[in-house]
Amino acid sequence: MEIFLGLILTILLFGTPVVLITQPKWYKNITKDTKNPNIKTGFIALGLFLFIGAFMPPESTQIDKTNSEQITPTITEKTAEEKEAELEKEIKELITKMRLDQDNSLFDQIDKKIKKLPDEKQTILYADLQLAKIHNDQAGANTKVMNSELYSVIRVVDGDTIHINIDGKTEKVRIIGLDTPEVHHPSKPIQCFGREASQKMKDLINGKQIRIEQDPTQAERDKYGRLLLHIFTAEGENIAYKMISEGYAHEYTYRIPYKYQNQYKKAQKTAEQSDLGLWSPNTCNGNTKKPAYTPPKPKPQPKPVYKPKSKSTYKPPAPQPAPNGNLPLKAICKDGTIQYQDHASLPNYRGMCSGHGGIRTKLGRVP
Repeated sequence: MEIFLGLILTILLFGTPVVLITQPKWYKNITKDTKNPNIKTGFIALGLFLFIGAFMPPESTQIDKTNSEQITPTITEKTAEEKEAELEKEIKELITKMRLDQDNSLFDQIDKKIKKLPDEKQTILYADLQLAKIHNDQAGANTKVMNSELYSVIRVVDGDTIHINIDGKTEKVRIIGLDTPEVHHPSKPIQCFGREASQKMKDLINGKQIRIEQDPTQAERDKYGRLLLHIFTAEGENIAYKMISEGYAHEYTYRIPYKYQNQYKKAQKTAEQSDLGLWSPNTCNGNTKKPAYTPPKPKPQPKPVYKPKSKSTYKPPAPQPAPNGNLPLKAICKDGTIQYQDHASLPNYRGMCSGHGGIRTKLGRVP
């Protein structure tokens, strides 16, 4: 049916102009015999309408084409959103799997998928990916640490330095990621909260056994020859994390980020916000460079000055002649006093210096 109508339309399209131009005999007879003078004009109009209509698409086609142009981008955008949502869902499922299985081998695969998403979504998903990796690292580290040997702590030097026994040899250890106020620096005074930090470290591990862990991101020893280690209690508790989280120390990074850096930084931020330990306004307010408070020393009392006993100023009365006319006896006692004996007819010094230490010099009878 469509072919038949197309054929009729083609005949009318091309036949009408030919008839109007050539005006065959039958056309002249029709127009001549008709009583309607406008029949010729009607044929001309029909011919022009068919001719013009052949080169103009139907209105419905134009509308459909316009609507198609308007609808197509919407459909494409919606499809892209659906694909983006599916990719985001897939990434979240992979991150969850990575965390549950503790499988960091999925990290690169997830990273490539995240890069296909818009920047704002990349930021959120990268944060989730990093947290999953940290979780796996820490879980693996705890397993490794708990399977490590125990070492005896010989001495706690201060809040970040200790001595331990390794195979019968005393090793000095500098704890990675931890910095406490100075208490033994040769050119600095004791710093604010230094005593408290040292005492806290002693309370935690002094005389006890600990577990140790080397960090592949750090050197084996520092420039002073100290071993660089992470240390844990026998039960696996991270000592540096505990010191920082309770406000006894600062987080410290020496050039290269270390294994537990993110956890230590978060612990420090929490302690600072909570005004714990050295962050308290009543202690250091975070500034441990200032000297620690030292109670004033009592003023020294003046030493007693020894004063020798002053010589006696006693002056005995002038001797008087005895009733018998003899002069009195005279003697100098050991304490410097002078004694007389005026009633003796014969020289007799007995008892003259009694109570004065005894006689030092006998002077005889003198006026």
